[in-house]
Amino acid sequence: MKKIPLGNTGYKVSRIGFGGIPISRLDHDTAVKVVHGCIELGINFMDTAVAYKDSEIKIGEAISDHEIILATKSQSRDAAGMEKDVKASLSSMKVDFIHLYLLHGVNNPDLLKSVMAKGGALDALKKMKKNGCIGAIGITGHRADVLVDALKTGEFETVQVPYNYIETEPEKELFPLARKLGIGIIAMKPFGGGILENANLSIKYILNQENVVPIPGIQKTEEIQEICSIADGHTALSEIEKKKILQISKELGNDFCRRCGYCMPCPQDIQIIRAMNAKTSIKRLGVKSFIDDKGREFVERIKTCTKCGQCELRCPYNLPIRSNIARNAKYLESVLGQSRN
Repeated sequence: MKKIPLGNTGYKVSRIGFGGIPISRLDHDTAVKVVHGCIELGINFMDTAVAYKDSEIKIGEAISDHEIILATKSQSRDAAGMEKDVKASLSSMKVDFIHLYLLHGVNNPDLLKSVMAKGGALDALKKMKKNGCIGAIGITGHRADVLVDALKTGEFETVQVPYNYIETEPEKELFPLARKLGIGIIAMKPFGGGILENANLSIKYILNQENVVPIPGIQKTEEIQEICSIADGHTALSEIEKKKILQISKELGNDFCRRCGYCMPCPQDIQIIRAMNAKTSIKRLGVKSFIDDKGREFVERIKTCTKCGQCELRCPYNLPIRSNIARNAKYLESVLGQSRN
């Protein structure tokens, strides 16, 4: 696997990184085997987070005999909480040094101001770096404009943002600024949270961006094998592929759920992510995935929405969740009604 510089951090990372969310859903032994499979293919950059359940523990065990560049992150916003989380990460992964530690999910200007204030989370990361516990300091978020402001402070060595061929906002200002400042660029959600099914298009598109490292979430060895084969091949997009990307982008627009889960939990116990992606699920899996009793119960549950708006306040993409799930509930009722005939 080709390696590239991660900005000016001094680290050379594999052209494809490893996203550690999905292995939290796997049993321990299977997760370790998946990580080992990635390492065998030349992946040397592993990204995880305190919030990803036991992902840190599984990765820590899997990499014990390998030279891996580790990245993890915390959603703590004050210095005390961040210092506690860094120490917990070191313990979970059974290491005495983490190459990259990031402020996790800084999604609005007020939050950025909070973590950078005196006594904020950034203070703890700078202290831990001085003490030799961590190497570089980075930041993640879902809003390119907020991350641009963060990079202008000069405090961060890497930036992590959702990026794929339907989420191209970072290309306008964030990526050029990061390159100018020598800041490493990490692309999360290269498949749009699972909505982009064509791995060939998704990976090629990102690899055409200079020194952007995608970190697809991996839960099967076959997935990373396919991705690595694409990365090792001819990555230039053909005219046909470019037209296909434009077609898919036009169909999806920007008003789609990325399955990040920040909207949850719902006070009415509505499965918001499933509700937001109902049409896509039926397109992929067929109406049979909704016509059993649980499917009908799910539709009835959607209709209990009180439109409180808590989900929309949490959504980093500012999606109109309430109107979308109401529209999808009507669609599902229509589909289920037709299925009875």
